[in-house]
Amino acid sequence: MDDNGRNNKDDASTTSTALKDLAIKITKNIHVRMATIVAMILFAIGGTWGFAQIIINQKNEFIEIKEEAIADLEVKRTSLNTKYIKLAKDFSEIKKSSKVPSLLKPVSGKKITGRFITFRWKYDINPGFENFILELKHITPKGEVLKRRYQIPDANRKKMDFELPLDMQGEFFWRIGTGEMLVTEQQDIDSKINPAQAFVKSSLDLLPKNSFPSDTRLWSRYGNFHVYKSVYDKIKTTGELDIGMTAAFLSYDHTINCNGRPNTFDMDFIEWLAKQLEREEYMNRTLKLIRNDFNWSSLFEAVSSGEVDMAIANITKTVERETLYNNMKFTKGYRKNYQRIIFSKNRFPKLSGKELTKRELKNLLEGATLATQDKTINRKSADHLNKIFKFKHNYNYSSYVDVIDSVRRGKIDFGMIDSVRIETVNYPEIGVVKYDLNPLLKEKYKKLGIDDVEYYAIGVHAGTPKSKLLNAINTILESDDWKRKKIKLKEKYKAGNIPKPIFDC
Repeated sequence: MDDNGRNNKDDASTTSTALKDLAIKITKNIHVRMATIVAMILFAIGGTWGFAQIIINQKNEFIEIKEEAIADLEVKRTSLNTKYIKLAKDFSEIKKSSKVPSLLKPVSGKKITGRFITFRWKYDINPGFENFILELKHITPKGEVLKRRYQIPDANRKKMDFELPLDMQGEFFWRIGTGEMLVTEQQDIDSKINPAQAFVKSSLDLLPKNSFPSDTRLWSRYGNFHVYKSVYDKIKTTGELDIGMTAAFLSYDHTINCNGRPNTFDMDFIEWLAKQLEREEYMNRTLKLIRNDFNWSSLFEAVSSGEVDMAIANITKTVERETLYNNMKFTKGYRKNYQRIIFSKNRFPKLSGKELTKRELKNLLEGATLATQDKTINRKSADHLNKIFKFKHNYNYSSYVDVIDSVRRGKIDFGMIDSVRIETVNYPEIGVVKYDLNPLLKEKYKKLGIDDVEYYAIGVHAGTPKSKLLNAINTILESDDWKRKKIKLKEKYKAGNIPKPIFDC
């Protein structure tokens, strides 16, 4: 082999070695880089895992703290409940063992407007006791103390309806005693037979002070109440506006925030109205709104008796109601309403969107069951329509929400509710029969003292339509401010726009 051949062989060998070395280096670099990448990935995973563990641990610690707090509160609740049961039992035993009458109404500290007061008491020791005495002490605005006693007529009722003299106001203290009045305690025979008349004809101060002997009869503790000339004077003096409402009208689609405030058209409206009454031309002071919840059946009586200053609960304005509750007067209407018949879309899918004739409506309703809430215009309207359509009327419902739910579940065929309910809340499974019932209800509306169209109004505690508070509210309801506010409220509380709960507690 010549030199050239050997050189070529050496060059090839050198090249091969170089390539092998290069391959080894590249492989090493790849391994190093892969190891680096794997290490970085493992580090990232480890870091993320560690961070996640920190968060999880913190979360677990937070949960443990909350669980311990809940357990602690549960122990306290159980303890308080045990104490409450014991106190209630002790109080019951004290009442049973008490030998004196217990005062029920008016409750101590009660604010009363007008002249009419109902006294109620309890006496369990001898339920058949036939004789009781009412003692009244009146602290006049001038600081004078006037006092008088009256024999209770029809004492077995443990109740006395009392009428104060005109314009009498101020602080009163009262108590009930057992037995009959002494002769020296009687101003004249009228005070025993008709104490209200005797009170009106004379002052509380006609009896000499020594006519209150230190006798041995059993007296209750004193209760107290304050009488104001009118509801307007009471609100202006105290700065408190007592509103009667009913939570039974809140459906599952209405919300209540953490402070217990219902998110409803009426609640927004009454808060706005209170702000208007604060203006200089009315109360000229800040007002505190106090909400009181009642059952529908007792709401009007609460207004008439002065337990609340006014009531707002989707109440239809009628002359009949003003006549029945003679110390309640309605404001001007603030919202229109119509009677509507509802049905389940699942049961009657073909009714949706279909306008019915009177004959078709009769064929639909005849023999069917239609439900309404008792003691409402819905019930009275259904009673009237039943003469035409011959359905089975079920009015044993205490809430319109129950009526809707029974229709939805198929327990009844149809229901009758206010149009405002449908305008305000979405009920996907509930449809409305497309038929105008107003022409058929005109005769009934006339008897109830309703105009051609129903209006919701505020029931105000007032002896006469000339009430200062009533006039103030009517002036506000006729203003352009209310017209603008009503448009906003109707849009806010339109079906589908009901605000969500506000968790601010």
